[in-house]
Amino acid sequence: MGGAVAVAAGPVLGGALTASVGWIFFVNLPAGLTALVVLARVPASLRLPARLDAVGQVTAVVAMGALT
Repeated sequence: MGGAVAVAAGPVLGGALTASVGWIFFVNLPAGLTALVVLARVPASLRLPARLDAVGQVTAVVAMGALT
C-alpha cells in the first residue's frame, strides 16, 4: 500500500514543488553535470574494460524525458 501511495503522490508533490518554487529544478542541474564530468574522467575498469557509453546515456535521457 505504501508503494502505491508513493507512486501516486510523488508526481503530484513534485509538480507542486516545482510550480511553487520554480528555481528548485536548477539545483539538480549543476549536480547532474558534475556527476557526468566525474563519471567521464573515471579510469576504465581493469576487470571490465568499457568506456562511458555517451550515445547510450544521451539516448536514455531523451527517452526518459519523452516519457514524462
